[in-house]
Amino acid sequence: MGTITPLSSAPSDYTVLTTDYVGNMIYENGALKEILLPEGYYQNGTFYYYLKDHLGDNRVTINSSGTVVEKSHYYPSGTRFFTESTSNTLKPLPYRYNGKELEAMNGLNQMDYGARRRFAGLPIWTSVDPLAEKYYSISPYAYCAGNPINRFDPDGMDWYTSTDGKTTYWQEGNKKVDGYTNSETYTQHVDDHTSITYTQNDATSITFTGIDKSDYVSQTGKTGCKVASDKMLANDGVNSNGKKIDVVNADANGVATTPTKSANKGIKAVDNALENGKPIEVGVDYSPEQLHNKKPNGDGMTDHFVVVSSKTETLDNGQVTSTNYNFFDPRQKAYGTNSLNILTRQNDMLKGAFHGTRIIPYTVTTVRTSSR
Repeated sequence: MGTITPLSSAPSDYTVLTTDYVGNMIYENGALKEILLPEGYYQNGTFYYYLKDHLGDNRVTINSSGTVVEKSHYYPSGTRFFTESTSNTLKPLPYRYNGKELEAMNGLNQMDYGARRRFAGLPIWTSVDPLAEKYYSISPYAYCAGNPINRFDPDGMDWYTSTDGKTTYWQEGNKKVDGYTNSETYTQHVDDHTSITYTQNDATSITFTGIDKSDYVSQTGKTGCKVASDKMLANDGVNSNGKKIDVVNADANGVATTPTKSANKGIKAVDNALENGKPIEVGVDYSPEQLHNKKPNGDGMTDHFVVVSSKTETLDNGQVTSTNYNFFDPRQKAYGTNSLNILTRQNDMLKGAFHGTRIIPYTVTTVRTSSR
């Protein structure tokens, strides 16, 4: 419940406005103004519905007849694109950015998040984060660690998730809440191949997935690693028929030695594929001597083929500090999708190991891009 009144020294023609919040009902000067609903509100005999984006912003408001009442497009800070937005001609709607109420009366221009308030158009709180001592590298006034593009802090506090997994919100502390479980981490699925993991209110990793275990194919005595890897790609609508990028040089025995001039180009091709939700095939070297893939018919260094299935970037205050690339290996079906099958970038080379019945060190030799 809250009351907004003018200062005692205000001119005599000012009108006192008292707003009372009773559950989901809002009263102004004792009269029912509107009833808030999970996906909109009810006002003067009409239901209104919101179309939201991934941050909970109310982008479009329509009434029960399907008429658009208001459209809003936002800068990351919360300021509306005035040239591309439309306003309710009768009365501007207060619930817009993040679905929060904008209290604009008398130039206040603050958004009510429950535990704290935020300045409209600025990604900062009006008060110190109660958990500020956990994040010395971040300003205690910063909203979503200064990155409101892909983060949303619903209540300015700590993560709670409903037992059915459908609702997540932020609340300070770790007290028990009926129907919810408390966790220091929360994973937000941005789309079908991108997810962001938060530790407390700080994004600590982002994962791009190109292929899941359901598309895994193992090699057999009749189908080698290249055929099996190609089948994995085909299961996800991808091929390995594009330009081949050799990313390492090899010595006389066919053992990978140093990165080529195209090494960064090859790694970038891997990144681009995964960030677009697609797997990519790579060749690897692991033998002390090349026995089969010899020149001129072969490249003289590739011993085996695997499929890079995903990558996870570890974040610190919004900056990438390390990257792991998971891969599916067609050898040894029981270990082909082992989460320990990881490549990392080392001196412009991708290196890692297959973790099966024995650990086999891998160095990526060639990247097989897809043709459209």
